[in-house]
Amino acid sequence: MLCGLRVAFIAQPKSTAVALGSDLVLNCSAAALDAGGRRLKGSASLTYRWTVDDHAVPTRARQFYNHSLYVPTVTVDDAGRYQCHVAVNASTTQSSRNATVVIACNNTGCLVLPGTSPGVKCAVDNG
Repeated sequence: MLCGLRVAFIAQPKSTAVALGSDLVLNCSAAALDAGGRRLKGSASLTYRWTVDDHAVPTRARQFYNHSLYVPTVTVDDAGRYQCHVAVNASTTQSSRNATVVIACNNTGCLVLPGTSPGVKCAVDNG
């Protein structure tokens, strides 16, 4: 049994601007470190899991082999706080990182933008 393991994130998901109807990709990569901060190779298994607003990601979302999350054709319902959860050896030794994807509207349409109020949903009336 390996004691004192912890997760170190190499690539963290970042909030990003994505046009409504475009694809969303969030990156996440981590390494297992021992108590001395040395990276473990081969002796620790990392498990990745993605959530949005503490729920499962949409069923159309896919996790790539490199642990990135791919959400095709973003809709207003895809707004929320996405989290990449990483566990070492399927134990309680876990860590997570956030990326907020929210909807902001102006008179030309909607964009998924970082840094605005989470969970805002909108419709644009061009009439």
